[in-house]
Amino acid sequence: MSAVRPPTHLDRVYRFGDFEYSVRSGELRQNGKVVRLQYQPLRVLLVLLENSGEVVTGEEIRDRVWQGAAIQDFDNSLRVAVNKLR
Repeated sequence: MSAVRPPTHLDRVYRFGDFEYSVRSGELRQNGKVVRLQYQPLRVLLVLLENSGEVVTGEEIRDRVWQGAAIQDFDNSLRVAVNKLR
């Protein structure tokens, strides 16, 4: 008898509007077609999806996306990432 593996965070797929984001593959798809985005915008998107309906601070995003990286102008980096998501 085989044990059923419980789902993990990596198995999560977020669906919103015409979009789908797979945590495991790190792919964002719109109507089934892959949307090409850089690493940081995808990480920002994941933080926002994981906290859907909640306020997420810039500090929380910085801690999750730019973990310990020396960011000269974090506000601009975040603004660029969000603009790419739009």
